[in-house]
Amino acid sequence: MKTNKKQISPEDKFTEKIAKISVDYYKMMLDKGIDLSKAKRKKMKVSDIKQGLLRHEQLPEGFIVRVLKYKEILKEVEKMSVEEAVSNFQRDLNPENELMIWETIAELYQNKLEEYPEASFEDKKDLFKKALMYTIG
Repeated sequence: MKTNKKQISPEDKFTEKIAKISVDYYKMMLDKGIDLSKAKRKKMKVSDIKQGLLRHEQLPEGFIVRVLKYKEILKEVEKMSVEEAVSNFQRDLNPENELMIWETIAELYQNKLEEYPEASFEDKKDLFKKALMYTIG
């Protein structure tokens, strides 16, 4: 008897990971008394954005190593310095969830490039942009 076991594509795995992270994030926020379903999006100029205060002086053990790993994978297309990235994680409400999103983006990016090793720089930028846009809704 032949079984047709459906292969899960990297995009589907990516979608599942992001969805799980999103659900976990919303649960955590609700536990803290913050209902994100009532949050409103607001358009603003980039020049009006101000950097928030540090929320986490220290990040968990191994965190920087994980940042270095995803930065290495995305080095062609994501140009923020490690120092800037770490500073942003320190300012984030939930740096662990944010890092998991970046790790998922890097994993999808790497998987796609393994499938398409002859990808041009433009293709790589487009792949990164799509993955990034997906995570921010």
